[in-house]
Amino acid sequence: MADASGAAAHAAAENEALCRAYIAVGGGRTGESDDESYIDGGRDGSASARDPMTARMAASSSSGSEAGAPTTKDRVVTLRRDVDERAPGYFDELTDEEEDFTDVSEQSSMPDPVLGAARDGDATRVAALLALRCSRGGRTWRRREAMHLVTRRGSVGTVATLMGYGCHANAGGDIYGHTPLHLAARAGHLPVVRVLADADVALLGVTNLFGGGPLHMAVRSFQTGVTSFLLARGASTVRANNHAESPMTLAGSISSAMGRTVAKRVMGDAHTSGSVLAHALVQATWYGRVDWVRALLHAGAQHDVAVVEEEASATEAGVFGSDPTRIVVTLVFVGGCSVGPFPPLPLPDDRADAPLNALARRGRDKDLPAMIILLAAGADSKYRDKVALRHPFTPLENAAFVGRNAAMVKKLLEHQADVHAVGGPEQRTVLPWAAVGMRPVI
Repeated sequence: MADASGAAAHAAAENEALCRAYIAVGGGRTGESDDESYIDGGRDGSASARDPMTARMAASSSSGSEAGAPTTKDRVVTLRRDVDERAPGYFDELTDEEEDFTDVSEQSSMPDPVLGAARDGDATRVAALLALRCSRGGRTWRRREAMHLVTRRGSVGTVATLMGYGCHANAGGDIYGHTPLHLAARAGHLPVVRVLADADVALLGVTNLFGGGPLHMAVRSFQTGVTSFLLARGASTVRANNHAESPMTLAGSISSAMGRTVAKRVMGDAHTSGSVLAHALVQATWYGRVDWVRALLHAGAQHDVAVVEEEASATEAGVFGSDPTRIVVTLVFVGGCSVGPFPPLPLPDDRADAPLNALARRGRDKDLPAMIILLAAGADSKYRDKVALRHPFTPLENAAFVGRNAAMVKKLLEHQADVHAVGGPEQRTVLPWAAVGMRPVI
């Protein structure tokens, strides 16, 4: 008993000494002025709460560099530049764990004892330090507060302790815009995810600087348990981030464990919202996911409607996507999709386009099989489109002048494309356009 009392007294004295040392160098106690001078987001952690331009200007100014000077070695400036230039998956592949105080704290500063205890998931020590009124507002150089660190660690007890002392589940965004729920979801800490979601369900919809929510993080990190929970709480399977990635497209093959998890929710939404299926179908066709396309078509996804969020229908997305031939085959022969003009988008968009015209404009040899399939299915080789910055062209004119693909020109001619058709404001036939394109073979 005496040994236990002595150990407790020693721990209390150590905590008091750490707290006093931190206060002595400006760390402050709760209630005093915490350091909020960093360029950081609002309390909702969303990208809209930030001003990236201001942040970059402030970082540049603090580094002392001038325009045209060598690239700064400041890690915050470098990281912000990487956030602007790289996809979110790049950062998930890197370890950004706060392994020790040299990483947790700003360089040349006294380590923040609360951050250190939170990083270690030490609920007892966190409680003791906060009871001494040691500041709970410290941040790491990645702008992470104690709640960010403890949710990464996965300590439910320490989360509860922080909340008991006034810390919020939504501690705002770190330098990436990640909230504590983002970090817990990526790490797969389901008990912590439950606590955070129960405390503030709005966190499910908060996005980081990449436009991704906690569900994006969980799916990309193959955390099926967390993914199932977030989906059950209403997180969207088709909400795309800034890089056009949705949880559905990140899930991989529909036969994988993650694919089955996400597909179960997507297909389940068919009973309440057919628009989710149509949205998912457009995303699947963009990415050339034939397995998803087949499953969605069998589930009743509409292929003949334009999805406003994606500014495309399934056929249009497939033609402009990563694998037009396989998708066109699937849509035409499995889904019975129309090979006529794309469904119109709401005004003020007044474009008029068709799959045959689109493939001819792209002019890629690898898309020739898709063109052959469309022609065999009855696509109109004389349809005149209306797209931005172009004259109204037929597929033949597109292939000859825009795509400049001789094989496509030949194939269209074999299907009675009219070389004498006159159109556009200049009232030309296809031959003058081919001459302008400077392709003698055409």
